[in-house]
Amino acid sequence: MQVHFPRKIEDTDAMVEVLEKCKILRIAFPGEPFPYILPMNYGVSYEDGKAVLYVHWQRKGKKLELLEQNAKVGFQVDWNEDRPSRTIHCMLAYESVVGGGTLRIVEDEGEIVKGINCILRQYGKPQIKRYTPQLFADIYVLKLVVEEMSGKGM
Repeated sequence: MQVHFPRKIEDTDAMVEVLEKCKILRIAFPGEPFPYILPMNYGVSYEDGKAVLYVHWQRKGKKLELLEQNAKVGFQVDWNEDRPSRTIHCMLAYESVVGGGTLRIVEDEGEIVKGINCILRQYGKPQIKRYTPQLFADIYVLKLVVEEMSGKGM
C-alpha cells in the first residue's frame, strides 16, 4: 500500500484561492473551559496585502460575549473529495487553511454592504446595491483581518 502525505501550501495567493473555494468557515473563540467553535457562511476579500474574511450573525448570543472578551480568534476552512486510486481503497483529495486574526464588528455602512456582497459572491448569489437599515436590523457584519495562516493539501 502506498501512503500519500499532505503538502504544505506556502504561497499566500494559493491560500487565498483555497479560502475562495471553500464554503464553510469555522471560527474558534478562546473560552473556558474549552474553545468555542462556530461554523458559518463567509466571504473573502484581499485588502492591503492581507486576506480578509467577512461573516454575519445575529445581534445576540455567546459569540458576542466572547468577542467582547477577546477579539483574537482562530479560523479554519477545508474542502475534500474522494479520488479514485489504484494503490489504496480510497484517496481523499483536500485542501485546508488555518490561521488567526482579529475580528471586529463593522460599523461603516459602505463596508457593511461590501462585507455582505463578499459573502453573497462566495455562494454565487446576486449582490445588493445599497444599504438599508431594515436589511441589517437583526444582524452584525464582522470583519476578520487574517494576521497569520498556513495551508495543506493532498
